[in-house]
Amino acid sequence: WDVVNEQIDNGGIRVSDGGSGTSNWYQVFKGDSTYIKEAFRLANKYAPASVKLFYNDYGETDSNKCNAICKLIKEIKAYSGTRIDGMGMQGHYNMITPSVEDFEKAVRAYSKVVDEIQITELDLQSSTDYDGTNKEAEYTKQAYRYKDLFDKMYELDKEKGINISSVTMWGIYDGASWLQSSSSVGGGADGTRKQCPLLFDDDYQAKPAYYGIVDSSKLEPFTKSTVA
Repeated sequence: WDVVNEQIDNGGIRVSDGGSGTSNWYQVFKGDSTYIKEAFRLANKYAPASVKLFYNDYGETDSNKCNAICKLIKEIKAYSGTRIDGMGMQGHYNMITPSVEDFEKAVRAYSKVVDEIQITELDLQSSTDYDGTNKEAEYTKQAYRYKDLFDKMYELDKEKGINISSVTMWGIYDGASWLQSSSSVGGGADGTRKQCPLLFDDDYQAKPAYYGIVDSSKLEPFTKSTVA
């Protein structure tokens, strides 16, 4: 159960709507995070014990935002009558950021303050030079990007104290992805570039990205090159 969603900016609690659907409970509660802690207290009071209670946010691998989220989670845990079981890392990433190293740092940070992590809205924006014509090269590049992320998830999940329990893709096939149109929401696209962010193409056929996750032996080699 996503009890509270997207309430942290890089520096701390988001103080205004900004057009992204942010709650204005911050103003109602006179400028502090009590409304968030109260939400978790009430969820804990009325939800069955079997329901896991999560906080969920985007941009969650940014070091400043990660620190702010971890601080909030600690405050929630210290508030009387609350329970928080996990952190939802939205995973609206691109072909470069976050690096696998930054992803790992964020997972380790959240694992110190909650018992469970889920990747809740995973997709990948296309490369900045992708225009829809060099499709096969982009598909292969994307497949290895997914492979690197999932390899790191599998590695981390085997460690004691780290529990990545679920990955949810933010859509099924490329043509219906929210990234195909303009969005000012965190992780959104500007609508000017062709996107291919998911595991299935416009015809619902499995892309190399799918095999990058389930069977990387089926991938074509990917060669990185540069001109000097």
